[in-house]
Amino acid sequence: METGKKEKQRELEQFVSREIGICQSALVSELLRREVFAYEDIENLSKTRQELLDEGYTDKQIDDGGCDSCKEVYEWWTVGEWLAKKLEEQGEPILSNDYGTWWGRCASGQSISIDGVIEAIYDDLIK
Repeated sequence: METGKKEKQRELEQFVSREIGICQSALVSELLRREVFAYEDIENLSKTRQELLDEGYTDKQIDDGGCDSCKEVYEWWTVGEWLAKKLEEQGEPILSNDYGTWWGRCASGQSISIDGVIEAIYDDLIK
């Protein structure tokens, strides 16, 4: 890996360490299951028309409701208000209520620091 890429990756890891709290997937999933939290309170849970078209659905399928329009959240991470706003602007699922604020991460199995959405937010920050 080139020195510039290594440095950026280190900075992204520091950004994630600073801005993203702990994974609370089990907690949030259980509170949604028990209806303490409501799915209706999750911002950006539905895919946009463009996202569905990009996945190969036709306009007719979308209009007829013949497609799964919910994003699949694999992990729930605590985030602060600033990052929650940035993630929401990027179309990411956000759950915010009196108990806290969580980012519904639609990826898993890799470091958060290499998620495209995190890199995009970081790149905007350092411009």
